[in-house]
Order: sequence, then C-alpha cells, then structure tokens
Amino acid sequence: MLFLSRVLYVLKLLYVGNVDKQTGQMIDLGTFGGLYSYGSDLNNGGQVVGGAYIADNTSHAFLYTEGRMEDLNDWLDPALGLTLSVATGINDSGQIVANGVSSSGKSRAYLLTPVPEPGTWALCGVALLGLAVGALHHRVRRSTR
Repeated sequence: MLFLSRVLYVLKLLYVGNVDKQTGQMIDLGTFGGLYSYGSDLNNGGQVVGGAYIADNTSHAFLYTEGRMEDLNDWLDPALGLTLSVATGINDSGQIVANGVSSSGKSRAYLLTPVPEPGTWALCGVALLGLAVGALHHRVRRSTR
C-alpha cells in the first residue's frame, strides 16, 4: 500500500504540479526569469528536481530544497563548457541525474553526487581530534590510579 501511495504521489507531482509533501497543497517553485518550471522527481527528503526556464526561453536543471530553487549550472565549473537543461531524478542520498549539452553540442546524461564542503571535513577532523585527546586523557588518568 505504501508503494502505491508513493506512486500516486509521484504521479500527482508530475502531472498535476508541484505538491507540498506534508499538506498536499500545490507550491510554486518559481522560475529563473522564464515562463515556467516543472518538477521531474522528488526524494523522501522532499527535494524536487526538474527544469526551469530562464529569460532567453532555455531550460536549466534545478534542485528545490528547503523552500529554495537552485540552478544546478551554478554548481559547475564554467570551464567545463556544459549546460544542464533538466534534472530527471534524485535519490535519497542526494545524487541527481541530469541531461546536459556540452559546448560542442553533444547531449548526454550526467550524475551529480553531493560532496561535503571543506568546512565539513575540518569539523570532522576537530571532532576526531577531540575524541582522541579524550581517550588519551582517560587512559592516562586510569593508569595513574
């Protein structure tokens, strides 16, 4: 039954519009200056991916999360010469499948995998260092008794 409700919810999202997961109400995702946007997929975390038109009437892939729409092209190094036109899928790990066109005109699918920001790694390193110091302190204290 859960699978069927998930399928019906996805169908509602894809064919009726973009729907708030908790309330079942339509939500306006916004655009990037064009006429409209559309959702292609959503994950269990409520993140939506799809395409949104910009002012020159071309589609850009987007991720909608926590009430904010982000152009996935802003995540790419411009030197790649790549434009993502629509995101077609997202899993619960945040991996996104998107269609894109290279500067040479070749169209293909791309997998975007989220990578923690450097600050996240630094924070993990500090936490591990704190654990190591705590364990060493506990060991020294225990051996002096």
